[in-house]
Amino acid sequence: MDCPRCGAPLVAYSFREKRALGCEDCGYVGVEVDHHAERRPEESWADALERFARARDGTATDGEAEPAIVPVED
Repeated sequence: MDCPRCGAPLVAYSFREKRALGCEDCGYVGVEVDHHAERRPEESWADALERFARARDGTATDGEAEPAIVPVED
């Protein structure tokens, strides 16, 4: 079977009983994908730091995410 995008031969990828076809030339994988994301309003650094401070001192409003503190490895 040939790639519907570029015409190159498709390669079959299998995992357990699942099988998918893909093109090594153009990257086609035959999966419908929507690359259009919903834009979120931008947040300034000042607003982000204020939101973080409210979450830390317990005055955050419902719907505000708790800040995630993740250690950074060198």
